[in-house]
Amino acid sequence: MTAVVGHDDRRGTLTIVDPSQPMRAEVVAKSLLDMQAPYGPRAMLIVPPDKASALEGIELTDALLYDQLHELNVALAAHRRQDAEQVLGKMRAEHGGHRVVAWAERSLALYDGNLYDAGRISDRLLDVDERDTLSAVIVSACLRKVGTRAQRVDWLERSRIATKGHPVVTERLVMELAEDARDHDRAGRLARRLLRTVPQRAAAVGLLATVAWQALRFDEACELMRLAGCLEPLDEDRASSYFRSSRMLGKAEEALGLLRARQARLRPLSSAPR
Repeated sequence: MTAVVGHDDRRGTLTIVDPSQPMRAEVVAKSLLDMQAPYGPRAMLIVPPDKASALEGIELTDALLYDQLHELNVALAAHRRQDAEQVLGKMRAEHGGHRVVAWAERSLALYDGNLYDAGRISDRLLDVDERDTLSAVIVSACLRKVGTRAQRVDWLERSRIATKGHPVVTERLVMELAEDARDHDRAGRLARRLLRTVPQRAAAVGLLATVAWQALRFDEACELMRLAGCLEPLDEDRASSYFRSSRMLGKAEEALGLLRARQARLRPLSSAPR
């Protein structure tokens, strides 16, 4: 869940922090709310203990359903599938057809490894709101396991149009296109367009590196991997990818120099034993 930690009324922006990311971001409030419409209204309101009375009388929309969804996910995390199924039964009986019930059904399908049902439920959610990029990504992931490459590319092409070129959907499409040499030119164009949209997104630079590597432009790919690693200095996978590619090109010492400097800079932030 993303935390709103600031706002600018004049600019119409919110400052947000995603717990999974190491940095803050400023976003246009209206655009964010429009983008998140398929998943809301949903929020957690936190106040200091001495302000608890300020919450009295506030009724949050669909609070019971979200509590039941949480109960179901907790049960699945503890591998208590029967308990989760009982909760889902209550949700269906009391709120059949609600999208939160569909989310619960999808959670159970994914837990079971039932990718056909997970994809079908996500398709149903997309019929309700085509801006639902999470469902689009889940369908893509399911097709990667149970579909053909042609089906995935076709799905992502249509989804990219429906979501107006959402970065996450575009990234998935570029990843698929990069696997076929016949599509390298288009994959590169889409990756560069994506980078213009989100210029500091390491994933976009990483995709350019993938396209270059698949096209046998190894030196260019290695440099792009270095840039991606610098954009996300806390991402171990990107640092590892840069080192592996450098070693293959006989540039291991150069990469080790960067990694040693990275370790010296970040070690004080590490929770590892000293």
